[in-house]
Amino acid sequence: VFNSFKGEGERFCNGIANEPRGLLSLYNAAHLLVHDEPELIEAISFAKGHLQSMCGGSELKPPLADQVKRTLHLPLPRTCKRVEALHYMLEYGQEEGHIAVLLDLAKLEFNLLQHVHLKELKAFSQWWKDLYGYIGLSYVRDHAVETYIWSNMSLYEEDLVVTRMICAKLIGLIVIMDDTYDCHTNIHECRKLNEAIQ
Repeated sequence: VFNSFKGEGERFCNGIANEPRGLLSLYNAAHLLVHDEPELIEAISFAKGHLQSMCGGSELKPPLADQVKRTLHLPLPRTCKRVEALHYMLEYGQEEGHIAVLLDLAKLEFNLLQHVHLKELKAFSQWWKDLYGYIGLSYVRDHAVETYIWSNMSLYEEDLVVTRMICAKLIGLIVIMDDTYDCHTNIHECRKLNEAIQ
């Protein structure tokens, strides 16, 4: 597919260098690369160079300029989808010809899902507090919110409630084990704990 954008000499055509939205899409798509894909590495380099030069000048107008700056800092495939959705809703409202009803529905859906996440975080925090107090984990880092956020970053959809909570609890137990090995046991106790786990 990327070869269709190449001209003579197997290099990307400069004709596409004047299309900032196209370059932005190319840059984001190329970041889906896996190892040994030189075409995608070349596409990233080509798009990044032209996008940076556009940002350096005043060729780009908001909200496209904001999208390009954010994407150059962190490409779209590597972002947290919920945070990116929040940015996109703000930028979409600034675009000419945006559909106001669609934007309102997106904001409503975002807020409803945010409410679900807050209820889950409350339940998870209560589980963590009970576990923390029951076992007497005064040496363990109390990072209930961060632990929940880790699972929420990859499993944010509404229908993944159970999966998200199980993942958060597993991460919480890993934090407990990590702190136990790092701070609370000597090498002999670590070996005994490892034997028990095995």
